[in-house]
Amino acid sequence: MKKKLKGKILIANPKLEDPNFNGAVVLIAEHDSNGAIGFILNRRIGKLDKSGFHISEGGPVDTNTFWAIAQNEQFNFLKIRNGLYYGKVNSNPEEDESFLDTDDIIFFIGCSGWTKNQLENEIDSGTWIVDSISVKNIFSKKGVKMWIEEISKNNPEFKWTESLGEDPIRN
Repeated sequence: MKKKLKGKILIANPKLEDPNFNGAVVLIAEHDSNGAIGFILNRRIGKLDKSGFHISEGGPVDTNTFWAIAQNEQFNFLKIRNGLYYGKVNSNPEEDESFLDTDDIIFFIGCSGWTKNQLENEIDSGTWIVDSISVKNIFSKKGVKMWIEEISKNNPEFKWTESLGEDPIRN
């Protein structure tokens, strides 16, 4: 394995045609010699009714499971890096009172996963651009704009994406 990707983001190359990841910014929560797990940061799909918590599509794997990333350790989640933790949520977030007093959490349905060497091969083939991201930006909930900002930030060949609107249907 070339380098650890835990805590980094993957930015989908604009040429990526896989509908699961087109326009995605994925936070890598775990990465080792057996594979990787991550969460799509910019695919909000709605709010839970009672609590108002935002729910995002985490990826095409394990879609019957709630996951979360949080800025604090209070939920016994696993550490991604300082100030960033993740874990499975064993109950409906709306029914678990431990989640009620925090804004520093994002819930996901499903996750993204890669088997041994799969992610490395995708990166080598240009499917993903690897970059860093601040915890503040992870929790900014920018949606499509997050992908546009991240893809154009350090990649001059993708500066054209800055002209895209927030609603891809209008482009």
